[in-house]
Amino acid sequence: MSPVRSAPGSDVNAEVSALIDTLHRAGQRLEELTAGEIDAVADQHGMAYLLPRAQELVRQGEAAKKAAILNALPAHIALIDMRGVIVSVNDAWHRFAAANAVQGAGHGIGANYLEICDRAAGPGSAGAVEAAVGIRSVLTSEAPRFSMEYACDSPELHRWFLMTVTPLGHPPSGAVVMHLDITEKEAAAQGQRDLRQLLDNIVENIPTAVQVKSVRDDFRIRMWNKAAEAMYGVPREEAIGRHVQDLWPKADADPMHASDLELAATGRMQEYVDRRATTRDRGDIHVHMRKVALRNDAGQATHLLVITDDITMQLADRARLRESERRLTDMLEHVRLVAVMLDRDARVTYCNEFFLSLTGWKRDEVIGQDWFERFMPPELGDMKPTFLDLLDNLPSAWHVENEIYTRMGERRLVRWNNSVLRSPAGDVIGVASIGEDITEQKENQDSRQQSDERTRSIVELALDAVVVMDSTGSIVDWNTQAEKTFGWTRDEVAGTPLAAVIIPPQHRERHVLGLARFLETGTGAIINRRVELTAMHRDGHEFPVELAISPLRLAGKWIFSAFIRDLTDRKDAERKITRLNRVYAVLSGINTLIVRVRDHEDLFQDACRIAVEDGSFVGAWIGMVDRPGMRIVRVASSGLDEAFFDIIEDRLSLLDDSPAGHGAPAVAVREKRSVVVNDVETVPYVLHKKAHAQRGIRAVVSLPLMIDGDPVGVLNLYAADANVFDEAELRLLSELTGDIAYAINYLDKRDRLDYLAYYDVLTGLANRTLFLERVSQYIRSAATGKHGLAVFLFDLERFKSINDSLGQPAGDELLRQVAQWITQDARDANLAARLGADHFALVLPEIKPGGSIERLLEKAIKGFAEHPFNLNGAVYRIAAKVGVALYPGDGANADELLKQAEAALKTAKASGDRYAFYAPRMTESSAGTLTLENQLRQALEKEQFVLHFQPKMNLASGGLTGAEALIRWNDPATGLVPPGRFIPILEETGLIHEVGRWALHKAIAEYLHWRAARRAAVRVSVNVSPRQLRDRGFVRDIRNAIDVDPHAAAGLELEITESLIMEDVKNSIASLQAIREMGVTIAIDDFGTGFSSLSYLSKLPVDTLKIDRSFVVDMTTGPQGLSLVSTIITLAHSLKLCVVAEGVETAMQSRLLHDLRCDEIQGYLYGKPVPSAEFEARYLLP
Repeated sequence: MSPVRSAPGSDVNAEVSALIDTLHRAGQRLEELTAGEIDAVADQHGMAYLLPRAQELVRQGEAAKKAAILNALPAHIALIDMRGVIVSVNDAWHRFAAANAVQGAGHGIGANYLEICDRAAGPGSAGAVEAAVGIRSVLTSEAPRFSMEYACDSPELHRWFLMTVTPLGHPPSGAVVMHLDITEKEAAAQGQRDLRQLLDNIVENIPTAVQVKSVRDDFRIRMWNKAAEAMYGVPREEAIGRHVQDLWPKADADPMHASDLELAATGRMQEYVDRRATTRDRGDIHVHMRKVALRNDAGQATHLLVITDDITMQLADRARLRESERRLTDMLEHVRLVAVMLDRDARVTYCNEFFLSLTGWKRDEVIGQDWFERFMPPELGDMKPTFLDLLDNLPSAWHVENEIYTRMGERRLVRWNNSVLRSPAGDVIGVASIGEDITEQKENQDSRQQSDERTRSIVELALDAVVVMDSTGSIVDWNTQAEKTFGWTRDEVAGTPLAAVIIPPQHRERHVLGLARFLETGTGAIINRRVELTAMHRDGHEFPVELAISPLRLAGKWIFSAFIRDLTDRKDAERKITRLNRVYAVLSGINTLIVRVRDHEDLFQDACRIAVEDGSFVGAWIGMVDRPGMRIVRVASSGLDEAFFDIIEDRLSLLDDSPAGHGAPAVAVREKRSVVVNDVETVPYVLHKKAHAQRGIRAVVSLPLMIDGDPVGVLNLYAADANVFDEAELRLLSELTGDIAYAINYLDKRDRLDYLAYYDVLTGLANRTLFLERVSQYIRSAATGKHGLAVFLFDLERFKSINDSLGQPAGDELLRQVAQWITQDARDANLAARLGADHFALVLPEIKPGGSIERLLEKAIKGFAEHPFNLNGAVYRIAAKVGVALYPGDGANADELLKQAEAALKTAKASGDRYAFYAPRMTESSAGTLTLENQLRQALEKEQFVLHFQPKMNLASGGLTGAEALIRWNDPATGLVPPGRFIPILEETGLIHEVGRWALHKAIAEYLHWRAARRAAVRVSVNVSPRQLRDRGFVRDIRNAIDVDPHAAAGLELEITESLIMEDVKNSIASLQAIREMGVTIAIDDFGTGFSSLSYLSKLPVDTLKIDRSFVVDMTTGPQGLSLVSTIITLAHSLKLCVVAEGVETAMQSRLLHDLRCDEIQGYLYGKPVPSAEFEARYLLP
């Protein structure tokens, strides 16, 4: 073991060394001392126990003295010379050598101790080497002495020794080597260290805060355990060595210090049972503090021990306990239960107020009384021995029911809950009893039992199924009616879940989940309410029932009574009433429709819609009889898809000998009766059953529409349920078809009258009355648009001779073919009219400045003269004379213009010319038209055309939303030429194609320039001319224009006039759809001037409606104009279209449009058309 150095003189061996050292310093040897000197030396070193032995040595010889002294010492001693050779040893050395490997056999006198230590090997060799070094340091006077502690182990013992080396003489002539066994001392010291560590661990981990203050060091803190850290929130390293004034505020620290001074002075222990203490992290707390003064052997206080327990929670617990006791007492005093406490002798120690009020006793008459003698009826027997036995058996609680006496001798039945009362030591000291007065309850129970028997009889006789379930939903009981309703006996269903017995499989899981909550808690939406659901009979058929569930809590568990009523009959009646009400609703809707409807299409379509929406039919359609084709032609439908009609199309023949003629609609028309199919699955002649089933159709009825005894059509209704068309419903439906037939007859007659009033029966063209009305409308538009208008009057040459020679039928045919030619040439039948005999009229709604009426007339007259008319198998060519009147120069209204045109026609007939103008100045201007055409061609070649841009503004925000690109001609000779002078020439000559393409590319280029310049680029609108839209390559032109950049389409909008679209609706829709798919938006320009286009508006692929300027102007002139604009805006918004008002020039117009919720606005009020650079600078912000 490694030796441990130790200071000399620390034990007995040191004293022996000191003794020998003293003798050497005195220059004396032991045998030379007198008895008195020996005594003095022994006293000096506290070794009086050696004196007798020393005195004896004095009396003996030198050798005997030396040996006796050495052998008397407890240490193992050897004397070595300057070489380390052992010259003398005592007896203890020999014993020591046997236990120490270094001092083994052969290490006695004459052995060199230094060499022995140098040669040492094994576990103790390091200590031996250190010993040799120490011995040499003493022999060479390098050290006055040497000592070390080391362990010396043997198989039996573990011991510790102290080795000291002391020089002999000065200078040394040798040395004394001594080994002293200090095992017991080391064990004691280790025990002290272990005890100290244990005590430190206890103090550190005890839950009580411990602090020690040093009195001598001005009461600085010297100990601060973990509990103190946790209690006060002050870390140990911060507390140690500090005053209380350093850790707490002065108001807290000063009283602490004063009590410390008092304790140090008096020494009396201080105890504070409840003292407020301040913490750093928990605020103020309550503590139990004890302070003790620790004293030294002289009785002086050296330290103060402060022991503190946090009693904050204890105080809170006590307060809660007191509050709990108070509440318990209050509860017992106020609860409507009997509360009594008895001691071990059954004497009453407590009773509450309810006991006194129940029995009529006073408290002093009860307390201390024997319970069984005073309050128990004698006939119950002596219950006290039983009570005492219960206390001896120590039950925790027991329950009993018994009667007690009141003061008036009345008996009350009480149900008791008894529990044992124990002392703090756990001894039984009595009983606490809580009792419930169940006198009336018992009486009620007996009464209920009788009532239950009566109820059972009533339940068994009830017309409703009554089912009792437990909290798991399993059937406990059900009555006779339940057996009849569901087909299961009471014994068969007992213990079975209700859902498994009466709920169809497809609803069962959802039903179980819905019942789960209220079965467990007795609460839920279904409780005490009637709900309808589908139930299942034992044989598998399903039927509707009404279910009501009532909960009852019995013995801590929920019991549920379910009352179930079969609703089959009631539902059938309700469905019948509902169906009839729906038919009544349809009748009412149809009657309302008949009053307001104005055409057949609306009648048929709305009748079908009403049947589906108000009558809840799956579908409805009306077919009209086509007698020539012997077929039924569908004219309106609702609720059914086109694929269905494709399937049944082959069943609409009216031919009786054809298999296709045996469908219900055909039979209804042919046999003039209603045909009912109440179950399409079972009727053999109903084909396409799958198609009906896929659409949820179970029943069909076809009802003929009869006028004057003849079927003109058929109403077909499709129902989702089978067997719905009973006698009552058919009577109502027959009334319904009679109303529709009446409306058809009325509309037929009214249309005929209307037609005769406004149309020429022979040609189908407008008559004079309708023509004059239309001309009046065009005049209003022309006045607003500030453009011209022309009225043409045609007179056929040789008509009388053809009519006379070929007969009136041939003359009529000629008139029809002429009407057809005029309509085709004008491209709009609304522009033409037959005024009588062989006189026809035509209106040209707009003549733009520079337009060539002469060129148009010459072309038309030439085409008419060359057109072949087929009459009676022969070809005839005829000519016509034309009279022309122009607005506004020749007249301000339609009558005047027609009158002037008739005058011009007479002039043409008289002069022999093919046509004549009422005013000759139009003829004079025709020469200038050709010159202008040449100039326009040069303008296109020399790039004299430019675009000006007019802003479109958001009416709500005032922000810029777009720009309309307007073409201008910058003539070097005359400057900017108004578009009204050259646009008609471009149209007439065909130059509009090239100029239009240029305008498209230029507008897109400007938009892309704005975008590249990071301006707020807006969409640019470009007007499309009639010739452009009619051109087959127009769609290709648009695609080529936008292919220059991926963003080009987003910046382009095309404006197309309404009347232009209506010239050829089908082709217009196709072209516009293709353009719109490219990402280009489309606006209808001059909306409202096309008259007949409203019915097609929902079909057009457009994004914006532009209200014509004429309507904007009329808004401020009267309510009709304002109402018209409001209608257009509402219509557009219903179709999800943006609305732009054109030609806004006044603030009043702007305000009215804002109030009408118009989206955008354009006009001089907000900005005139300006060149691109000016537009960019003024409107397009970076």
